[in-house]
Amino acid sequence: MSLSKKEFLKGIMMDKKTNQINMTSGMMLIIFSIFVTSCASVPQDTTSESGLEKQDALMQRADIALQQGNLDKALYGYVEVLGIDDKNVEALHKIASIHIAQHNYNVAQQAFQDILVLDPAHVGALEGLGISLLYSGQHEVAEQRFNQVLKLEQARWRSHNGLGILYDLKQDFVSAELHYKQAIKLKPENLMLLNNIGYSKYLAGETEEAEYYFKQVLRKDNKNHKAWSNLGLVYVRQGEYNNAINVFNQFMEKPQALNNVGYLCMINGFHDEAEALFKLAIKASPSYYDDAHKNLVEVNLRR
Repeated sequence: MSLSKKEFLKGIMMDKKTNQINMTSGMMLIIFSIFVTSCASVPQDTTSESGLEKQDALMQRADIALQQGNLDKALYGYVEVLGIDDKNVEALHKIASIHIAQHNYNVAQQAFQDILVLDPAHVGALEGLGISLLYSGQHEVAEQRFNQVLKLEQARWRSHNGLGILYDLKQDFVSAELHYKQAIKLKPENLMLLNNIGYSKYLAGETEEAEYYFKQVLRKDNKNHKAWSNLGLVYVRQGEYNNAINVFNQFMEKPQALNNVGYLCMINGFHDEAEALFKLAIKASPSYYDDAHKNLVEVNLRR
């Protein structure tokens, strides 16, 4: 099973989206670019009482929008703050974090780099830059940024988690485990971290330990679909197909669960089991006939 970095990265930053205002993310990108270009050439009043009061009011409104999950409105507010003070590090940092949440990684990197011009040792910007680089597939540079963060401040769980992901991608599971455990020590209630170390154990072939971590997640959140799905992967790897079907059946219909477990059996080389499960899926529901039939043909071609 190949590693999907999205499996790990989901949850590192906020992932809420909103359409509460009539402004698209694309338009916000244009506005942000205009502001960062124009702010450098237009003198702004950041010292007068009225200027500071306006800046504070805009920040407060943007912070409230951010807390409510209205990312576009928050982003617009922080951009307005930059229109008053283009060196406002807090606004730049929040703009960058929102762009990560909206998958605008190039713009996020630009904002983090603007912060680092103002403050080269800003650990939040270095860490955020590492995360955005990791999301965009620039793994070597991301690793450099995370290591740079940890030299400045060891207690940064996101950087440890990021390094864990990067070591998993390199199949260095021992180093990955060290960083995940350090992240968990810093953030013991974070279920994403428990899921990540569990998936790392799964990739390393340590299925019993992987099962332990996924069950830890489910004890705390029994509706965590990612943990259920990963536990299903473990059961397939262990040959416990009925358990795998029951796990997938927690969040999908039985015929789909049969077809999915059959597919996992097929890609893991368990062709006889896969064929039996595809036949059961076809029998259970005509609506799954096409997918299961195609998989049935595929499994016989792989023999």
